[in-house]
Order: sequence, then structure tokens, then C-alpha cells
Amino acid sequence: MERLLRVVEAKGRLLKADRVGGAGPGIAPAYMLTFDVGRLLIEVDATAGRVHSVHLETADEIPSGIEDASEDEPWWRIMGCVLARVTAGEVGAQGLQLQFREDHDNPRVVSLLPSGSEVQVGLDPIQELN
Repeated sequence: MERLLRVVEAKGRLLKADRVGGAGPGIAPAYMLTFDVGRLLIEVDATAGRVHSVHLETADEIPSGIEDASEDEPWWRIMGCVLARVTAGEVGAQGLQLQFREDHDNPRVVSLLPSGSEVQVGLDPIQELN
């Protein structure tokens, strides 16, 4: 979560979302999120069973088998938006919630939850983010 908090501090904008493997929209082994301030891989930590982020510093670290997810739900709704807040998901869910756009600017909250060894993505109602 620390890496995502750095994106929040830098007011990073989401430029691209990629799915790493997976059968289709909404769930994949990992997601690569490209912000104007850096690139993060969102995946499930197999030992802890929770979603976490890994900073990808160089192009050599980009995983193979990526597919553009920018037009998938919910990513198309938040392209170009600032990551405003990050919180841990519901107790026991071991997920993350990412709030794109500030509170006063029609915010969108994306949940990233572990589903076995994959990351499940969904758009949440704003009242669930505290």
C-alpha cells in the first residue's frame, strides 16, 4: 500500500491499465497500472493472501502477456483521473480500495480483492470508502 500512497501524495494520474494474463475483464493474475508518476503491478501476495503493489522501475520488469484493460469496466471510467485516496478493504477481505478523483469531484472507488491467486476488480459505491 505504501507505493500507492506515494502515487496519492504525488497526485498521480492513471494513464493506462493492463491485465496480466487472465480470461477476461474483471479478474486476472495481476494488473499493471501506469500513472504519470510511475508504474505499479497489483497482484496477490501468495503467502499473505492479500492484494499488494510492486513498483516496476524499468521496462525490463514489465511482465509478459499483458493485455490492454483500459476499456474494461471499471478502468475506462477513471482513465486520466488522479488517485486521491487508498484504503485497506473490508476486514478479512485483504483487498484495497482506490479512490480516483477528489471527494468534491464525482469520485470513483475501485476495489481490488484477492480471489484465490488472482485479483478481482470492481467499481464500488463511494459510501463504502472511509
